[in-house]
Amino acid sequence: MNRTFFIPLLALSICLGACNEKPEAFDPDIKNNSLAVSPDESVAVVCASGIDFVNIYDLRTDSLIKTINEVVTPRNIAFSKDGTVFYISDSSYGNIREYDSKTFKLLRTFPLAKGVFGFAVDDKNQRIYANNQAENTVTVLNTATGEVDKVINGFNGPRQGIVLADDNRHLYVTNFKSDDVKVVDISTDKIIKTLPGIPAVRQISVDTQRNILYGASSKENAIYALDIATGNQIVRIPVGEEPYGAKLSPDRSILLSGEKGSNSISVIRTDSLTIEGTVRGLDGPRQAIVYSTANPGRAYILNADLSVSVIDYHDNTIVKTIGKN
Repeated sequence: MNRTFFIPLLALSICLGACNEKPEAFDPDIKNNSLAVSPDESVAVVCASGIDFVNIYDLRTDSLIKTINEVVTPRNIAFSKDGTVFYISDSSYGNIREYDSKTFKLLRTFPLAKGVFGFAVDDKNQRIYANNQAENTVTVLNTATGEVDKVINGFNGPRQGIVLADDNRHLYVTNFKSDDVKVVDISTDKIIKTLPGIPAVRQISVDTQRNILYGASSKENAIYALDIATGNQIVRIPVGEEPYGAKLSPDRSILLSGEKGSNSISVIRTDSLTIEGTVRGLDGPRQAIVYSTANPGRAYILNADLSVSVIDYHDNTIVKTIGKN
């Protein structure tokens, strides 16, 4: 009798130890970070791919309230538009996880493939479009069923840069290895256009009213503005060193460029396509930039140590920093 139960219990004991072990980092040489702020600006969720945990800050008390440890190389974080859930992608686990925004409990895990990176969530929280830099694909995930609707091929090193335009018609996907952006018609899930000429393209933003795509080039230390209709370059704006960010404000009047190499943010006016100011004193800011809607003129910036700085981009100052050791 003892022998009958001993073997299963031993196997269970082994599994409890081994099954909880984290996998090895799949693509540790590729570095990025991510910041998501809840729609009511009560919570910020932050990560960096070289740090195997995710921090959650209460923005009302400026305090750390939760750490999620079940990650290896977290790549991207995004809230649903209604703010009820948020998602985290992990390129080493090869999945996207869904968490409750109030309790921070894990709700669901969507298994994809190792190399999953940046993603975009549609306004109705029905679809997630997920880049995979290793597979050179974009996966269309149905959040209702938890199943993959389609895998779109034809990309070349799609990393964090992926934007679902506010016209809800087109998806813009960066191709780091070919220095361009692919445009996908989401009604057919097919690539319809390529916008070339942004070397080492990082973050992108899309202005559908002016028909302009903005992209950060960490190789050329510049922000590029492209005409979406023709693919032609409108302007190349020199900024600080190693710009990763190219974040357009909700009113489309300002573009912020997070410059990792110079620890700064360039503030670009979109009407003149010129720099009107620079915020200095940050710590390795990249593309993790979120505008405040509660306090216009301010934005949240993620630093290299997972602290979050609140900047005023009208007077080019750091207002405060949350989570600084």
